[in-house]
Amino acid sequence: MNKKQVWGLVVAAIIFVVVGIIGVVTNVVSGSFETASTIFEDGTYGYDTPVAEDYVAVLDISGTIQASPEDTGVFAAATTGYDHDTLMSYLDRLMDDPNNKGIVLTLDTPGGTVYESDEFYLKLMEYKEKTGNPIYSYMESMCCSGGYYIAAASNEMYANRNTWTGSIGVIISSYNYAGLFDKIGVEEVNIVSGDNKAMGHPGEKMTPEQEAIFQGLVDEAYEQFVDVAAKGRNMDVAKMKELADGRVYTAKQATENGLIDGIKSEEEFMDYVQGAVGEDVTIYTPTAYSTDYFSQLFGMAKSTGSLTELQLIQQLMEKEGSGVPMYVYSGQ
Repeated sequence: MNKKQVWGLVVAAIIFVVVGIIGVVTNVVSGSFETASTIFEDGTYGYDTPVAEDYVAVLDISGTIQASPEDTGVFAAATTGYDHDTLMSYLDRLMDDPNNKGIVLTLDTPGGTVYESDEFYLKLMEYKEKTGNPIYSYMESMCCSGGYYIAAASNEMYANRNTWTGSIGVIISSYNYAGLFDKIGVEEVNIVSGDNKAMGHPGEKMTPEQEAIFQGLVDEAYEQFVDVAAKGRNMDVAKMKELADGRVYTAKQATENGLIDGIKSEEEFMDYVQGAVGEDVTIYTPTAYSTDYFSQLFGMAKSTGSLTELQLIQQLMEKEGSGVPMYVYSGQ
């Protein structure tokens, strides 16, 4: 690392710490009423809650639904997008908070992994069963696949008139490098305990048997998705399957097919929720921020080193073809 790179890292560290301190101070002193924050074991803050007022909590579900939040770059004070662990912990806190009177989900997501989508959905259902409080969903530009899966836990679902939703289905993506390896003289060698132990590895062509195994995984996850969606919409499973061929629906089409309750602007939707819960209940959007700035800094700095074109292609393939079952719309 040369002198310019060292100085660049030092300057970045200073800016990162300053931005972090400002973010924490601003979060503490802002707002029209007192808030409370919890520090988790990893040194990060979770979402805050009002301590003295009845409220409905607004949860933002944006970006890809996955285990780790998306990286926002070196100069970001915190990661953004879907943060699974923080959201799950926050739902636990809401269940134990007598001041909480409901949840609003604002969704702008193409979906994500089967595991995280289902885990969050189940936590929402646990919240409804334990508290008896309502959940309302509002779909922004996109609420597809795993996003719709999560929204199915709602009592009511509305969308912007320009929303794309649906994409009810499952996908497992992978890449096969066998042709490329043959061309450049590379051979993948796997020592396995069974014929299907290495199935899905990119250097080996998939056999018909292995394709059938993967199809079985997809089919089981699909049946689970259809069941969740049908229960959420009080719709017959057979009718839901007619709609659940993976296609994306406009908000108008989704309304006509019973996939959502209607179309509203975000302002109209929030006014509707306010009328439903009562004027004495605050609709509160919590904030979340992290104090673990140094670990974020060095983790991000590590990821910003120079990458060869081959490494960039490899990263893209690993992201898009992970072999993990996904409730995700991959058309963009």
